[in-house]
Amino acid sequence: MQIGIVSEKRHAKMITNVIEEAGHKPVLLGGDPNVRIPPRIKAIALRTVSCSHGASDTVMAWKRAQEDDHTLVNANSRGQLVNGLKDNGLWDRLHGQEANDAILLAIEQKTTNAQHKHIDVLASTVEDHDARLGEIPLSLNQALPQRADHKLLIQELRDAGFKGSLTLDL
Repeated sequence: MQIGIVSEKRHAKMITNVIEEAGHKPVLLGGDPNVRIPPRIKAIALRTVSCSHGASDTVMAWKRAQEDDHTLVNANSRGQLVNGLKDNGLWDRLHGQEANDAILLAIEQKTTNAQHKHIDVLASTVEDHDARLGEIPLSLNQALPQRADHKLLIQELRDAGFKGSLTLDL
């Protein structure tokens, strides 16, 4: 939900942060006497200590002209704003069970995405390893004829791109 803020811009930071924390989008309307309230705004946070009397009067007239589904919250302090949002059911929307579910869903999706990426990396590693094993000559299964030949065999394997470990029974 978009919540309008009637306040001077330089004093609206605290209000903006609290509204974002509550999961809503703040819309700064300003604190001038000619403040305009768009029809999409269903709630207003009014900071009377940081707006003109005309702006405050405009907001009060807006509230009187609206039906019950429009909300006016006094926002002169953080405590007043949080309590006003809670009293009007705009705070619980984020901080109740719905918020917990949303947080758990986001964590689950992030974990699932990370697991899929990890699985994809492992799969490509296994495919690369299998491809490299296919390039190794079958002569490895044969016994080495002499002890001195093992250094040549290891060098040939490295030249062929083999990067795995190798155990030789000599």
